Amino acid sequence: MSLPPGPSTPALLQRVRYLRDPLGVIDACAKQYGDVFRLNLSKQGWVFLCNPADVRELYAEGSDTFAAGEAKRSVFGKLLGSSSSLLLDGPAHRRRRKLLVPKFRGDNMRAQSDLLRELCATAVEQWVRRGRIRLHDELHELVRRAIVHSIFGQHESRELFAAIGTFADKAVGSKLLMFPSLQVDLGPWSPWGRIERIIKNVDREVYAEIARRRSAPPQDDLLGSLLEATGEDGQALSDTEVRDEILTLVVAGHEITTAVLSWLFYAIVSRPQVLANVRRELADRLRPGEWRVDELVYLDAVMRESLRFYSTIPNGSARIARVPTKIHGFDIPAGALVTVAMHRLHRRPEIFMDPDRFVPDRFLTAKPAPYQFAPFGGGDRRCLGMAIAIHEVKTIVATVLSHVDLRCSLSTVRPIRRGAFLAPQDGLPVEVSSLEASISRDGVGAVVV
Repeated sequence: MSLPPGPSTPALLQRVRYLRDPLGVIDACAKQYGDVFRLNLSKQGWVFLCNPADVRELYAEGSDTFAAGEAKRSVFGKLLGSSSSLLLDGPAHRRRRKLLVPKFRGDNMRAQSDLLRELCATAVEQWVRRGRIRLHDELHELVRRAIVHSIFGQHESRELFAAIGTFADKAVGSKLLMFPSLQVDLGPWSPWGRIERIIKNVDREVYAEIARRRSAPPQDDLLGSLLEATGEDGQALSDTEVRDEILTLVVAGHEITTAVLSWLFYAIVSRPQVLANVRRELADRLRPGEWRVDELVYLDAVMRESLRFYSTIPNGSARIARVPTKIHGFDIPAGALVTVAMHRLHRRPEIFMDPDRFVPDRFLTAKPAPYQFAPFGGGDRRCLGMAIAIHEVKTIVATVLSHVDLRCSLSTVRPIRRGAFLAPQDGLPVEVSSLEASISRDGVGAVVV
């Protein structure tokens, strides 16, 4: 077989290096081996794609050839169960996606704008009083409150809120997700043993809430939508299926959104001209009673450039090859994981001129194809919550920057791994002051890092 090229170092060493510095490994391999390369990160290997043509081919293939759900089960299966839409393939995935799509349209979530602004206003008051915060950690808490409210409404218990917070922080953020062979429960004090007990605790609280809600009047929240949803056969979701979708929402709507927000804030506050342009747009476009973040076209461009420039995941859109196949002339054995090297895909000079510079204006004048710019995946597996996530991110950024000034104390920020995702180092420490105080002090509401 003509396998894709890749390093010949021992598999264990490759895994350790990829865990510690995934972007560095991807850059080095792309430079040495080209647009398709292979790392020994599993028995059959991981094949990384950097070329848009190859990414388009991957997205176009059906689940008979490439199984996306099976690929994600190796990372998230022990957290999300067996019936999550994220982990299903083929007809089962299509049926579940068809059932869920109406629940995740952006229009259904715009009612959350007032809640998000209220949560942000409360948070920034506390930030100003403290003066110095770890922004990623604070955003983690803010987003958790927003996603829990979206799922459960205003009546979640303190125990449920705490259980979901611990699950999101300790389980979803665990590096052990990248090492299935180490996921062994050796007792309550062992690393994976602690994760198992966190999962059992969140299960207990979620199932109790599902039982309570099945015997209560319907509520207008995501849990209510899941409980009322029926498929083409008229069958409602089981308790297990509802639980799996709830925890999928926590993974997708919490950890990823927090990472996206953290990098976006850093992108803005570390570039005075970008910050000035964002503030100008906020002043021009947002009025009391007319809070429409969809009209913030420059902030939208900054967000997309941040998604391109800062990788929240080192690789994505992973699929397992179910049968032997070929990509880019190379043989892909059955069982190999084929994934998109987002970091390299998003730095193609023929698509993004001067790709190593942060240039938001590029997204004001051009719209890359889905296989050229794919932060939310592509094909029939594109993120269900994309519209919701974009609206939530822009609402939070607009609200925070309308109230406070942020100054980052780090001259450079490197990415660190949180589970399968990448977040700014040290929780992104920033100094916070009220916008009025900043303008009085500096004469402008801009930030210089």
